[in-house]
Amino acid sequence: MWSHEVAQWINAANLVCLPSHSEGCPNTIIESLACGRPVVATTVGGIPELVHDDNGILVPPGDVLALTQALNIALDTKWDSAAISHGCHRTWHEVAQETLSICEGVLASPRRTECAPIFDTEDAILAPAGGSQIATNSF
Repeated sequence: MWSHEVAQWINAANLVCLPSHSEGCPNTIIESLACGRPVVATTVGGIPELVHDDNGILVPPGDVLALTQALNIALDTKWDSAAISHGCHRTWHEVAQETLSICEGVLASPRRTECAPIFDTEDAILAPAGGSQIATNSF
């Protein structure tokens, strides 16, 4: 499916629902918001960073009643499509500035050289700062 077809299908919808149990940063939500469509989704992965009160409704994963209620509320709500769409647009300059700011923050933070356990167990995996993981015991 071509990208313009995806936008046409999303624009034909009243809202987009993504009731996932596990996600990263789903393109489905980014594309839906870019098209100005509200989103009903679960509070997993990076979704809460994308969806807020002005562009959708979040529910706990696996909660069918909450999902049903959120869909009904979202369908009854008058959403501002232009504001939803505008809220997710960034220029390349803005992305570059954000990236630079994050890098500067990392470089300004104190460096750790000791290893810290990732898991609180006897079979901990140690992660050296800025390096790869080292297993202390086999699992």
